[in-house]
Amino acid sequence: MSGSDGDGTGAGLGSNQWQGGLGQKWAQHLEALEAQWVAAKALGLGALSPRPRERVLDIGCGGARTTRAIAEAVGAEGRVLGLDISPELVAIANDGLADLDHASVLLADASTHGFDAGGWDAVFSRFGVMFFEDPPGAFRNIHAALKPRARAVFVVHADRKGSAWASLPAGIAAEVLGPAEPTPPGAAGPFGWESPEIFVPILEAGGFGDIAWETHPVTGPMGLGLGSDPVAGALEMVRGIGVVARRLGELDEAEAALAWEEIARRLAPALSPYVEDGAVRIGGNLHVITARA
Repeated sequence: MSGSDGDGTGAGLGSNQWQGGLGQKWAQHLEALEAQWVAAKALGLGALSPRPRERVLDIGCGGARTTRAIAEAVGAEGRVLGLDISPELVAIANDGLADLDHASVLLADASTHGFDAGGWDAVFSRFGVMFFEDPPGAFRNIHAALKPRARAVFVVHADRKGSAWASLPAGIAAEVLGPAEPTPPGAAGPFGWESPEIFVPILEAGGFGDIAWETHPVTGPMGLGLGSDPVAGALEMVRGIGVVARRLGELDEAEAALAWEEIARRLAPALSPYVEDGAVRIGGNLHVITARA
């Protein structure tokens, strides 16, 4: 297993944080985040290939853009249930699904929610499975909800060092604030599933088999529509969500303001080479994991 290298991109981020400020920040930046990860959505849904009349779970569905896409594919005779633990995101999700009778989102933790046993044809998640505090237990609970041989597709972040959207800001934050505290391999967080040596045993312990994965480089606009220009938009995203935001949140207000001023001064020229077509287009790597119940 690969552990944190101290750059902070693997900082622990448990599920409880999504029920507070992080969920609010994600909701505030939802449109920019959706734009940044449109390729992740396409890759994941392409692997899932939802079919008419299927019943599908969407774990950690956020604003439910993936939930809606799945619902449109399964049609009115199918059923899609999204789950998320952020009240702000669940409210946005259900507003966006109001015109679909066969899709909804619950404010619930998939690791403990009482699903209809054996009632679901597939489970999907885009960036929603890396935050469980007891991953094997969570996947045993999810597995119990699925029909035999049901499909599973999970999109997760891979290779923190090669994911410049995270490693570049984290590295500059480390220059200003000092190295981040290392976290154990597989700790809950955006890169908690960066290695197959982490996620394969978890899925096997949860009852899944036929586990496979493909790793894809993707590029997306960072902070699109935020700020007065592309770099300002990307800086606003960094300040609001991610390792830099978390590290600044550990400081008092005055210290955080001074630290951010210096981080932004160094980060802006580092982001400038990534500007293309009116946005900072910065890359990363994803695993698209497939499995069977």
